Amino acid sequence: MKNRTIFAVFSVLIVVNFACSKNNPLATDQTEKLVVLSEINQLDSASVNLSQAKAGFPFVADAEVKITSLADRKVENFVYQNRGNYKGQQPKAGFGYRLSVFSMGKIVEAEQIMPQSFTLDAVTDGPSALKIELEQVHAGEHFYTIELLANHYNVQRFVRVNNEVIEVASEEELKAWLSKHGSAKVFRDTTFSDKQSRLIISTDDVRTENVKYNELKDLSGRIFIKHSNTGKLTLAMKCNLADSSKFTLVVKSVTPAYFKYLYASDLQFVNKVFGVLNIPLEGNVNGALGIFGAAYVKRIPIKF
Repeated sequence: MKNRTIFAVFSVLIVVNFACSKNNPLATDQTEKLVVLSEINQLDSASVNLSQAKAGFPFVADAEVKITSLADRKVENFVYQNRGNYKGQQPKAGFGYRLSVFSMGKIVEAEQIMPQSFTLDAVTDGPSALKIELEQVHAGEHFYTIELLANHYNVQRFVRVNNEVIEVASEEELKAWLSKHGSAKVFRDTTFSDKQSRLIISTDDVRTENVKYNELKDLSGRIFIKHSNTGKLTLAMKCNLADSSKFTLVVKSVTPAYFKYLYASDLQFVNKVFGVLNIPLEGNVNGALGIFGAAYVKRIPIKF
């Protein structure tokens, strides 16, 4: 579910990027170009989504997709699922991988080294303030993205009339049933939806890319920050946890290429609201459009 959401957003942004490119990728010499969208991390099975760079972005279902470990040269073939999605095994943190896709008569490739581990803690101060503390386990410059996801409630409504259980679609319909059948019994089944939505979060911390460049300060659902010092990094954020959803904080240590791509995609998404369509998406897949990104991911539930 998480990766399908990522792929859907990226596909929309690539469409916008086509429209604003000086050399439109939908020109005659590029109509069959492949679009590769992939994030690998240590928590999930490796996923790749393939489509064609032409009207409608048709899914590619007949490609040969494989990933090679750069450490031991072990090759794994991905299995096609549906809607252009291919699945592989879960990668390992700190290892390098080469993605190879054979489609439309040619091979396209990209390489990434999986980021290594970090520690994460989070504290809420009421429904509108969140503070995180992360610590780098390994030296060097690290590139972090921060998101807050929500699983909303699903409510199913039922009435029992003459030993018959009937599902109704809304509270208004439920009231109508009760007005006609005063003896009807009412039941509600409340569960969390499997679908996640990204909430708007913001920060005033000048160390973040959002504030430093004043481009994604208030309108982004993702915070970007680089950190090269050892020890702990503390970051305060503003959010809205006031409803009855289930919240998950997602922090990723990503590769530089993936960091740059995600920042550009968020900036493009925000700016298109104002009619600005001149922000390019720079991918890393040789011979194709899109991104092969790698991340070390931490997901923790948030309560207040």
